Amino acid sequence: NNDYEMYLDGKCEIELCSDVDQSSAQKMQRAYEFCTIDRLPSKIGVRGNVDVVAIVKEVGEVSTIRRKSDNSELTKREITIVDESAKTVVLTLWNTLATEQGEKL
Repeated sequence: NNDYEMYLDGKCEIELCSDVDQSSAQKMQRAYEFCTIDRLPSKIGVRGNVDVVAIVKEVGEVSTIRRKSDNSELTKREITIVDESAKTVVLTLWNTLATEQGEKL
């Protein structure tokens, strides 16, 4: 069991952010309801999505594990993100997210 899950679909973009100005931040605020990482514990047990703006601090290596239920192999990569609250959270990217999107990080 994981406390958090990050969902990326075909509409998501991961890109290098060298600087975020005030107007960019205001545009994002209109479309999303952001939560800082230090407030994530209050979201545990609540159904729904949580929007987070963060910087990727660390990118782990790709590794594999075996699923107990059917002995299949899963690919994973852990990343650590940090936000303006200075708190971090470790996320696990699975399968193609780990190898394709994760490789870009």
